[in-house]
Amino acid sequence: MLHCLVDEAQNGVVAMKRLVGEHYDLVFLDVYMPEQDGVSLLKEIRSNPHCAKVPVAILSSARDKSVILELMQLGVKEYFLKPLDIDTSVKRIQQVVTDLLRSRITTSASPDSQ
Repeated sequence: MLHCLVDEAQNGVVAMKRLVGEHYDLVFLDVYMPEQDGVSLLKEIRSNPHCAKVPVAILSSARDKSVILELMQLGVKEYFLKPLDIDTSVKRIQQVVTDLLRSRITTSASPDSQ
């Protein structure tokens, strides 16, 4: 069984402070957040060496194709459109976590990681 610790930040500014100060395996963002929107936060995440490689998924009601394209170009793993279909979302989140675990196993087994 997979055990997860879940954390929540009130806004993008607090989220970035936590990302720099702690280790996170996966981040979920919304495009619309107080104090710092998800797009600018994702850009900041990608430009910070401490958290640049953290996988990010978006849960948002944003339907603007240019925003979604920009997020995908910034390396978003999944984009969940609100309102969520729970069954489909759970399956997609399970796939994101499975891919994350697979990449860790592959990375730890590679000769470069030893």
